Amino acid sequence: MDLNPLIPDGSSSSSSSSSSSSSVVPRAKGDNDDARGKLCGKSIYPNELMCCNMVPVGRTLTLLFTLAAFAGGVRFIKGLCTFGMQVVFSASLAAFAFFTIISAFAPRPYPLTYSFARVHGSHAAFCSLFCLYHGMLVALVASLLSFSAIINFVSMKEFMNWSCTSDDDAAAGGRLWGS
Repeated sequence: MDLNPLIPDGSSSSSSSSSSSSSVVPRAKGDNDDARGKLCGKSIYPNELMCCNMVPVGRTLTLLFTLAAFAGGVRFIKGLCTFGMQVVFSASLAAFAFFTIISAFAPRPYPLTYSFARVHGSHAAFCSLFCLYHGMLVALVASLLSFSAIINFVSMKEFMNWSCTSDDDAAAGGRLWGS
């Protein structure tokens, strides 16, 4: 069994050095002749369910759920009546969206990414949940850090300054697409 993925199966390193006239081109395992869904001839996300042989389904569903959560978060932030809480939740939402999108589409198995969970044997649905869970943890840390940073420069009274005049103003701010 050869451990080198660049040497084709059935040939050893000693026999390939003795016959220099062979026209066998070494290829990485998992490569085939179809160029769609590939970057520079290599598969971007090997062994994953693809739609149209180009779009990874699990990662795309993670992206769609992240965008839906982002839109819901923007709607929630517009309904807040204190500027300090709007800043804290905005930082938290931005960190969640950024981390989750990077985590879902990172092709290498870095820790806390979709690829990391995939390499460790998780199903695509659990890989998506893995990304979203760690995105929420990053959002929690971002909200705590932003609150701690803001409270050092602004008094608690200014931080919790109420800017809505009535409950109708708060409800109107919660609509995402206007009145």
